[in-house]
Amino acid sequence: KTYPALPFSLSPSLSMSALLIDETFLCSAFPPNYNSLPIIDLCVINYNMERVPPGYTRIAFTPRGHPACLNKETWGNAMYICVKRGTTRPITNVGVAYEKELKLGKYPGWFVVSKTPAGRDASTNSGS
Repeated sequence: KTYPALPFSLSPSLSMSALLIDETFLCSAFPPNYNSLPIIDLCVINYNMERVPPGYTRIAFTPRGHPACLNKETWGNAMYICVKRGTTRPITNVGVAYEKELKLGKYPGWFVVSKTPAGRDASTNSGS
């Protein structure tokens, strides 16, 4: 079962306890008169222990103004997605996968963000 969009009224928390659906996807929309460079790289940071890497921007809030911490509903570390914009080859698709799916090879050709830029575990379940 695929859900094409996560309603913006839901929490962005990706913890297992907060999800009652099979798959969860990160979603985006272009506001009117959108004029920005495409996203060319992304990373996940542990905001409790790391700074936003140079050239990246932390996604601090959802489009509706709610905190975008990936562990918002848990006692885990404050994990955030950071993006880098530029003119090189853009990222064209982003998804969220569970460890079990990755071990089964469900997403061949996808790059998995498993470490933060500082080398820490990038899993949203780390420290929860």
